[in-house]
Amino acid sequence: MKIPYSILSITEKALTKSMDVHTMERIVKNIIPNYNLHKIMGFSESMPIPNKDAAAQIVRDFSESKLFFKLVHALMEAQEYGIMGRRYPIAHIHEIIAEIINLGFIYDKNNRIFIENSKTRKTPNWGVLEEDEEYIVTLLRMDIAANTQLVRKYESSLITQTYQNLRTIVTAAVEQRSGRIWNWEGDGCIAAFILGNRNMSAVCAAIEIFHELFLFNYIESQLPEPVNIRVAIDTGYCTYKHSPEELKKTELVAKILELESRHTPLNSITITNSIYASLHAEISNKFTTTRTGNAVYYIYTIQWDSP
Repeated sequence: MKIPYSILSITEKALTKSMDVHTMERIVKNIIPNYNLHKIMGFSESMPIPNKDAAAQIVRDFSESKLFFKLVHALMEAQEYGIMGRRYPIAHIHEIIAEIINLGFIYDKNNRIFIENSKTRKTPNWGVLEEDEEYIVTLLRMDIAANTQLVRKYESSLITQTYQNLRTIVTAAVEQRSGRIWNWEGDGCIAAFILGNRNMSAVCAAIEIFHELFLFNYIESQLPEPVNIRVAIDTGYCTYKHSPEELKKTELVAKILELESRHTPLNSITITNSIYASLHAEISNKFTTTRTGNAVYYIYTIQWDSP
């Protein structure tokens, strides 16, 4: 998205008032390493660039939101932590942040990034993840067990309504913890978490899904038998793709699909050691340890008892 001129104008003033051109370049090169202000503006390396002109050029070059938010974050860091041991009070920084919030974004202090305000909109990339960029992500894979048999056994309208109810349960559990559904197919989904304690959020979402599904199976569902699922959770670096089909080809997604299909019993949550080690004790104590070859996994199992 394009940033409104009013915000760009304030940011230009902030740069002009707060630092010299050399410092501007240092900040910008932390975002774009090969950025050459003299070359872009047609100045020889020996010629000084006026502060105001340099600020105007930088703001123009960073006027797309994905770069602009990085620039604002860099200015916030310069004020709070400094550059090379020196802090820079940034003029108008609070005005800039307030205007960004008015655009429908909030600042996530844990990850130190601007993300979309989920009260106004929800997109798979939180409004900030960029194509082909690598991020630390926690993934939750949910699979509907015996999906093919259920589809063949019951009327299409009944299956559609049942699966829609399950989707509502899963989406609510994920999104209320600032997660996003990345992919939804007939037999399940992949959800992603990047904010806050993302591992705890994913595990708590999975536990809620099972508890809500238990109630649905025995109170609301019109199916003569319960819907059974498997859930797997893992974390790691993931190259973000806008296309769900391209996301499937990434290493972390391939790992989570294998974890669910090969190492997750029916009506269970399987997590890796990376997830388990970050959980609060009252949650981790609910998981039992299992070994497959040299790999160690942790499993939380639900039993559907007859009412």
